[in-house]
Amino acid sequence: MLNFGYGVAALYLVAIATAASLVGQHLVRKVVAVLGRASVIIFILTFTLIVSAVLLGKCKMVLFAECVSAVL
Repeated sequence: MLNFGYGVAALYLVAIATAASLVGQHLVRKVVAVLGRASVIIFILTFTLIVSAVLLGKCKMVLFAECVSAVL
């Protein structure tokens, strides 16, 4: 069973994610309207994917280094 604290935290994160998605959608719509090119969306998605991959790779390398140093 979920603890009350986890439920409040989950609702808080859902609220933040919803607000961020609505703001992001509004900003992307404005950028597309100003530039007149829908290809901007592809560039935004590509940039997001690259940043995510780099950050996840960096975190994984740090965790791997900590595990190796703990074994040695």
